[in-house]
Amino acid sequence: MTDTYFDKDGLIFSKHITLHNGNLFLDGQQIYITPEARSVFEYLAANPDLWRSSRLSVSDSGRGMKRAPIFGVPFREGLYAALASPKSHIKALYQRDDWEVIKGHAVVGTLVAHTSSSADLVEFEAWQLLDMTSETFYMHAILNREYRMVVHLDGATIHHSLEEKSFIAKNARKIKGAGYKKHFRIDGSFSIKIAEDLMDLYLPLDDLTDEFLQYVNA
Repeated sequence: MTDTYFDKDGLIFSKHITLHNGNLFLDGQQIYITPEARSVFEYLAANPDLWRSSRLSVSDSGRGMKRAPIFGVPFREGLYAALASPKSHIKALYQRDDWEVIKGHAVVGTLVAHTSSSADLVEFEAWQLLDMTSETFYMHAILNREYRMVVHLDGATIHHSLEEKSFIAKNARKIKGAGYKKHFRIDGSFSIKIAEDLMDLYLPLDDLTDEFLQYVNA
């Protein structure tokens, strides 16, 4: 695959991708969306305006993604709290009320959010730190305050040590970590509801089932 089709983060511009019968092609060669971006891709591909302004991570071979159930607070919770606050800088930490009950039985996520606001823009960064794995899900959004529209959204994964996770949780500041991989990026102007949908699709949170609760309480 030619480097000119990709941005500095290794994402391919959607304009270079051909969609045919549910398959993706680049210069006649079949390509595959990376598993972390697959749900986001399906949403974007169904909306021509979003698709035209998107970039995605791809590979030349198809692969699946196996993971344990993740329970945490979705990114949108932090986003809505940031939009509702009159403060120009916000650092916040969010956890499920029952996180201590399920800890040790599944992967538990802690959401750390940082917001910087000006008269015109709101910049939102959030990290979903996972207790049983080094993987961190990262989200970055920029919103136009006057029109309440999102002008930029991207998602990445990073691997952090325990010390780096503690620093992020305490300071709500970005740490480079290891294995940084951006999975998608969208620029333009779209609604907060769309951003909320994409955040929910990107972060693989599970719902607690009755069977799981019985297992935890056994």
